[in-house]
Formats: sequence, C-alpha cells, structure tokens
Amino acid sequence: IGISRFPDDGQPAYLEFESGDPHFVAPTPVEDTFKDPQSGKEGKWGVPGYFFDNRQWRWDRDKMSKYIDMGSIGIMLKRASMWVDYMWKSTHTGQSPSNQTKRIKLMGNDAEEGFRGMALATTRVNQVLALKAQLVADENGDLGGVNPKTYDPKDGLRYFPHRIWPNLLLAGDMPERQWGFDIDDPRSFLFDQGALLWGNAHFFQSTYRMTEMFTDNPPVDGGILEKSLGAVPHYLANMVLKNIVVMHTKNGILVSSWAPQKTKSWVKKKYNTPGMGSEIEITDMGL
Repeated sequence: IGISRFPDDGQPAYLEFESGDPHFVAPTPVEDTFKDPQSGKEGKWGVPGYFFDNRQWRWDRDKMSKYIDMGSIGIMLKRASMWVDYMWKSTHTGQSPSNQTKRIKLMGNDAEEGFRGMALATTRVNQVLALKAQLVADENGDLGGVNPKTYDPKDGLRYFPHRIWPNLLLAGDMPERQWGFDIDDPRSFLFDQGALLWGNAHFFQSTYRMTEMFTDNPPVDGGILEKSLGAVPHYLANMVLKNIVVMHTKNGILVSSWAPQKTKSWVKKKYNTPGMGSEIEITDMGL
C-alpha cells in the first residue's frame, strides 16, 4: 500500500537561491554496514548508511549565492507547475487500506509521482504566498505584502524588485533559518516580470484544470489541495500585468528596465536614471 520506497532525493524548497554548486557538506554514506545490536549481524541488509544518518544531507553554504532573483523564481514556478501537471496527469490503482481484495483509484501516475506532485504543488503554494505577503516592494524601498486582487498602480506602485537578500540566522549546527528580507537591487526588469507572469498564470491554470487534485473541501471530497488557493497566483499575475503596462511600456513599446526615483540602502549603487529605460533586450523579447 502506498509508496514502495522512500524517495532518496526529496529536498523541498520554495524560495530557491540565485545560484549554487549543489554539493553536500560531507560525502553521502552508501555502504551497507549497519550492525544490528541484537543479532550482531553487520552489513548485507540492503539498506545504505544514509537511511540511518542523513546529517550530511545539507547543502554546502559556502558554494551558494544566497540572493533571491525574481526572474529565477518566476521560471521555477513555471517549471514546477509543469512537473505537477505531469505527475498528476493520470491516476493509478492500489490496494485498499481497509480491504485486501479491493483495489481503489489513487492520485498520480503512480504512488511515488503522486507523492512528489503533492509535495511540489505544496511548495508552489508556499512560493506564491511568500510573493504576495513578503516580497513586494514599494517606491520607498520597503518590502511587505499586497492585496493583488484590489491592487491599482494609481494608488502607489507595488512591484517585485530584481534581487532580494534573505537574512539568514545560523544557530549552532542547525540549518540556517530565514529571519527577514532586504532589497539588494530595487530595479524592475521586464524579464523578471514576464517570468513571474508566466509562472503564476500556469500555476493558476493548474489549480482550475486539475479538478480531481484541487477541490473545494480536501481531503473530504478526495482532493489534495484547495482549489481556492488558485486565486493567489491568479491575482498576482493580474498585478504583474498591470505593472508591465505602467513600468515597462513607453510610447506603446516594451522596455526592459525601470528604476525607482527614491533611494534607500542601495544609494551607493548609483542608479542615476530613475524611471523607465529606453531599450528592449533580446532575451526579454524571447520570453
């Protein structure tokens, strides 16, 4: 019943860093050398060492660029939504937990992909909620939340800046814990906004198209996540589209960059040309 094995590569994340060299802090123990204290048997259990000790499964912090790049977040949201669509594109049958002779319909292409799809969809929900509640900047350089459903640029711009620094607390040998966010690069780039529009639109589409997975009252009605969660990426996409019109459209032509009028912690970065730029990048046109 259920997953026949524990997925070895499950590392859930919802706000991925800008870049990194993905290496663990120590080699992964793959030897089958477990010694049973009762029987005295050592090894040949068919179980690798990392099943009992996974402390080394932590990314090497020194090999990471820990900034959050909004263009990358948008592309990750798009890509992850595509994987959720794939993993939940069909159902499978499995043994009933209450009747050994009965088979029931279960979510996902198989048990493992159903589980992976559930974990991946949940991280994307976390991602869009973080975008909505924590990563929106105003023109004074302050980060916070926004109600994307009622957002109107005329009442004051609220937008996603290009680059954010997550303040991370390192306490002892515990994994780093996110403590807050600061803006590193306050500019808005068309690539970032287009990627966020693309990712949010796809995730919203998934929540409304996959009616067996996203339902009104899960798990009572057989679903996994609430369909109403789709309202968050829906209205975020609308918000981004409004900002593209206001911040990245000049004389009816799209432009690649926008810089704020006011400066704050980035005053030394010398953004001497506030407002909209005058160029369009080829990569933006491709997106």
